[in-house]
Amino acid sequence: MPSNRASIAHMSGTRPVRVVAVAPVHNRRDTTLRWLRALASLDLAGLDLTTIVVDDGSTDGTAGAIRREFPLVEIVPGDGTLWFTAGTNRGVEAALAQEPDYILAMNDDAVPDRGLLASLVATAERNPRSVVGGLLLLKGEKGRVVQVGAEWGVHWGGWRHWLQQTVDTVPRVPFEVQILVGNCVLFPAGALRECGLMDERHLPHHGDAELTPRMRRAGWRLLVDPGARVICEPGRTYPSLGTLPLREVWRHLIVDRTSQHNLRTRAFTNWRVAPTRARGIAATAVFVARVALRRLGLSKSFPPHEDGGALRDRLPPGLSAAPAGGARPLVVYAWPYLDWGGVQIYFLNLMKRLRGRFEVRAVVPLGTDPVLLAWLAEAGVSVETFPAAYGSCPAAGIAGKLRNRLVRFRTDAALARRLLAPRFRGALVHADVSPYVAASFFVILTRFRNVFFTMHTATRPPWSFRTRLSALAVNVLARSPRLRLVATNGDAKVSLARTLSPRELARVPVSYGNTDPSEIEAALAAPLGREALAARLGLPPAACRVFAVGQFLERKGCWDLLEAARLLDGRGVDAGFVWLANRAPAEDVLKHIEGFGLGARFRFLTPGDFGARRLDALVLLRVADVFALPSHEEGLPLALTEAMCLGLACVSTSVNGIPEAIADGRSGRLVPPRRPDLLADALEELARDPGRRAALGAEARRSAWNRFASDESILATLRAYDEALTA
Repeated sequence: MPSNRASIAHMSGTRPVRVVAVAPVHNRRDTTLRWLRALASLDLAGLDLTTIVVDDGSTDGTAGAIRREFPLVEIVPGDGTLWFTAGTNRGVEAALAQEPDYILAMNDDAVPDRGLLASLVATAERNPRSVVGGLLLLKGEKGRVVQVGAEWGVHWGGWRHWLQQTVDTVPRVPFEVQILVGNCVLFPAGALRECGLMDERHLPHHGDAELTPRMRRAGWRLLVDPGARVICEPGRTYPSLGTLPLREVWRHLIVDRTSQHNLRTRAFTNWRVAPTRARGIAATAVFVARVALRRLGLSKSFPPHEDGGALRDRLPPGLSAAPAGGARPLVVYAWPYLDWGGVQIYFLNLMKRLRGRFEVRAVVPLGTDPVLLAWLAEAGVSVETFPAAYGSCPAAGIAGKLRNRLVRFRTDAALARRLLAPRFRGALVHADVSPYVAASFFVILTRFRNVFFTMHTATRPPWSFRTRLSALAVNVLARSPRLRLVATNGDAKVSLARTLSPRELARVPVSYGNTDPSEIEAALAAPLGREALAARLGLPPAACRVFAVGQFLERKGCWDLLEAARLLDGRGVDAGFVWLANRAPAEDVLKHIEGFGLGARFRFLTPGDFGARRLDALVLLRVADVFALPSHEEGLPLALTEAMCLGLACVSTSVNGIPEAIADGRSGRLVPPRRPDLLADALEELARDPGRRAALGAEARRSAWNRFASDESILATLRAYDEALTA
């Protein structure tokens, strides 16, 4: 029977992992018994498995047969009206009462391999905050994968499945997807307690189409484990609406709630799954329009199943098949310095969003901030250190500058030696080591590795001898077929036109610094006692709180913001200011801050104050009314795009790539750099007008989400990686 309560050691050495398997059943006695027998044959080493069957009013003797053959299986009775979603929910509720570690939700027509549960649990334990699905294989079609790797898109009218995949074309290691179908899913109990159950009111038959995307928005990764295989019966087939009589079309679209064509079900799913409500409505409109065109014979290319299930022979971006031999390509992200900020967040977001396609590692200097190391560990990124680093200590005199240059050279050389280690042979190296000051690093490394360097900030005149020499170095390096430049904004790319030929410039993709949508959604979904949190952190008790994020540097406009705060204080504007940074400023900087006379109206916070998790900083930003970043020189800061995605009204400067994100007066306010008086005017406008703040914040979220939080923001980098692998 599918129960194992023996005292078997947990994988961690303490206790068995407790799993409850749940399935709703109705009048499929033989199928249900076959499923229970398959569970009884699972490899349960280190696992404690119990089973709950929700029998929804079966009249074929299902319940009696289960009691005779599997007397320890718990049966939850139904009255025949539960259907899939409510039936699963009743089973999950009964399972949660047993306080398990995981709940395995399955269909009773799914037949698992013997090692399925052990593989699912191992993957979940290695990947915190993950919901893991099995690799679904279609019965009778050897190796054919079904309902794995679906994508949602407006132009498809909703979900689209990639059907022509086999066990040989999907990655050989767990990979991330947008949705997990309910045939076989291992839910951590905490995920269900945090996110709730399926929506049985609106989606009686397709609740899984909304639940796992909801979990993904809450910060839970959705993984498919290719080592956890399960054979599925062919599902119910639905004829094309373009070939049915109008009466049947009406039945499928309006009457039959069980049909995957049902318009009400599709509209609700699109409404709940789409990145924005407007896109959800648009997807449903596209679906209706395409059905109409199909009826009129005007859309030959419309898929044979109007659910968007086109037969395709490729995976969507980010789910490319693993190369022959089973190993994923390795990408190594590296930097040689201790001071960190937006570049590392840019790398971190790339690592998280490309893990399904690549193996990712980070090589960082010894002494790296524990906060950053914790963020990398939280993202599941393996890290190794090398024993050299440099910081931002100012150089005094010629001797000091020479000493700093020598330290930089030694550090770059140590990093290059580490990246040339045999274990990194064949890896792509994405390094933040400036070619302007470390040309030798790239000359050496590009002889043996494919190397990527990201341009965040444009190079600008005046052109001194030093800058011209640096430009010449970039021009020479860019000719190497192993070095690829990537720009995070259009301004940075345009500035390269002075140093690169048109042909070389055309090779430089623009890949905007991507914002992690799951983190943003998790921050917005987190419970927030706004004033209680503000009081706990000692934030200024003001009607309008202005937040800034980044290193407290003159380049970031820190003194301009404090001067604007002083001006607003003199005008009687009730505003408080908060600066979030990785570390506290030096004593001389603190004394300079005190000289502005802001007192309690300014607060400086570090992760030690508000929390070490990346999510903690994003949740804290929700306390802000306005986000301000008056940089003198900047690429396109991730802190700004994250604030926009959170729906904050933003004030920044019209420098470099920032105008590519903010349309002045529509999605935020732009002021010239080094003008604290004009910065104060813009902040005063927003501080005195909450309605204006709300309007700018709403437009900021819409525009930033579509541009910086979608998969499109990383496709340029993904394509560049793929080109390097196939060159």
